[in-house]
Amino acid sequence: MDILEEIDVFLSVCQLTQDESNNLVFNGITGCFESKYLADWFVNQINFGWKLWQAAKAKAVPEVVTIGNELQSWVAAWSFKARHDREDYIVVDANLLAKKIAELTGAGK
Repeated sequence: MDILEEIDVFLSVCQLTQDESNNLVFNGITGCFESKYLADWFVNQINFGWKLWQAAKAKAVPEVVTIGNELQSWVAAWSFKARHDREDYIVVDANLLAKKIAELTGAGK
């Protein structure tokens, strides 16, 4: 989901009025909402909610690329060659692999 879609989802969850929603502008440089027409305390509350939303999302959804890269490196280090019917296969212990995946994704906590 790109940032614009994420902003739309966040604002819809906030259940803002059409007037409030139309008067909020997201500043991509500061990562905060701004408004010339809405009260500062209101905009501060929206920004506080946005920061909480982003923090919760970051904690709940691990970065897939990072996990993929770490897992690929781990497999390269922990795999071994096995021979079967004159064929060589690269093998990884299934239990160790499951343990590593759980460690990287936080599964089973």
